[in-house]
Amino acid sequence: MSTTVRAAATSRLSSRASRGMAAVVVAGAVAVGGALVAPAAGATPAPRDVRDTGFLYANVRLVDGGLRIGLTKDVGWMDMTPDLPWEPLNTVAVHVGDEYKTTFPEAPEWSEYAEPGSPYWSTDAFNGPLSVAFSAVDLDGEQFTDPTFPVEVTLEDVRGSNGAVAPGYLWWGSKPSPFNSPENTVLGSGPEQSRTTSLTPETNVPISVQAAAPGGYCVDLTASGTLADGTTVVTSPVTTLAIAVGDEIDPASVVCGDEERVPSASTTSVSVSGPTAYGRTRTAAVQVTADDQPAAGEVTVKLGSKTLATAELADGRVEVTIPASTPAGTHEVTATYEGSADPEAPVEASSGSTSFTVTKAKTTAKLTVSKRTITKRQRAKATVRVVIPGAEDGIHPGGEVRLYDGRKRIKTISLRAAHRGKISVRLPRLAPGRHKIKATYAGSTNTKPKSTTRTTVRVTKK
Repeated sequence: MSTTVRAAATSRLSSRASRGMAAVVVAGAVAVGGALVAPAAGATPAPRDVRDTGFLYANVRLVDGGLRIGLTKDVGWMDMTPDLPWEPLNTVAVHVGDEYKTTFPEAPEWSEYAEPGSPYWSTDAFNGPLSVAFSAVDLDGEQFTDPTFPVEVTLEDVRGSNGAVAPGYLWWGSKPSPFNSPENTVLGSGPEQSRTTSLTPETNVPISVQAAAPGGYCVDLTASGTLADGTTVVTSPVTTLAIAVGDEIDPASVVCGDEERVPSASTTSVSVSGPTAYGRTRTAAVQVTADDQPAAGEVTVKLGSKTLATAELADGRVEVTIPASTPAGTHEVTATYEGSADPEAPVEASSGSTSFTVTKAKTTAKLTVSKRTITKRQRAKATVRVVIPGAEDGIHPGGEVRLYDGRKRIKTISLRAAHRGKISVRLPRLAPGRHKIKATYAGSTNTKPKSTTRTTVRVTKK
């Protein structure tokens, strides 16, 4: 590492420590940064693919103008083939089994890590069958201001699985010995170990990963560098490598909180309540759950093919008004939940539906005549009012109204919604005598028929 880069790293670490983010040791375990990160709630984490053999490299690449860290599997530490298949770290768990178990030597330099003779685990950087190291084989040094050491990798934190404290210290470097003290390790979470290391472009860094205790480790890494144009590039967000140490732990059970989440299945249900007759509003109640918990997001509610509303769920529920103008007959209400693309808690889309029936509305009818006594030369004015009791404002009956003199139909008029339930008409001239006038509303597809009581009109000769 050049003096300039090392000085920058030292300054950054000092600044981090001044904010209370120095390494914290708890019962022999470490949580660099002093804070534990709990796994994300919500959907189930997708199980990581387990890697327990091969030369595995945390490979730093320049992607779309930014730095990224992925995992590549090389054929050997001396093979520096570029552009190997690259996997996101949050999809992989490395398993360091008990075949890599050894013991701490009689070395005072390592006394803070464990007692001499205590076990620790170490992969073999050169001979395998498992190696976990770093690579910059795909970096072109000429793209950076420092072509020799263009990128610095920082160990931001070492956590345990599921938000726990790390089981022990974890580091990369040569095996502990009186000739190899913690200060000589390349990167590590233990006392006196460096939290940063620089990578040389177009090369691999064959170093052994080692752990002082069995269990699940979540290793948070970042990479940073300065491009030739002066732009500083840093991996964001932090990249996490899951490492399972020992045979007693299932590598797939290591949860670091950054895993791709398996979308939860959702269930959408719909119910309709309220009056059944035409002219009255009803309520469609929608409930969406995921993993037996209220879901969040948007729901679109349709009446047949017509969209009634698109609304945001509140505590997994939403209510939508079905208009009073919904005609008589059987209808279907469908609610479609769009799901959630939240990477922390994705939820699958779902839909639900229900049917309901609107019945014909009852009506009332009333007939009034302008004059009850007229001469044979006059024509009486009849007014018919038809009402749907309890109907919402703006809902009025339509259809045919027939006027009768006794049993004889003497007039037919068309009642439209624009009449607002009231229509007037002149009766034809009537012969002298008494006439019993009645109006009959014939009903419609939405309303029931109704007749008025008879009104007597007296017609004189003069």
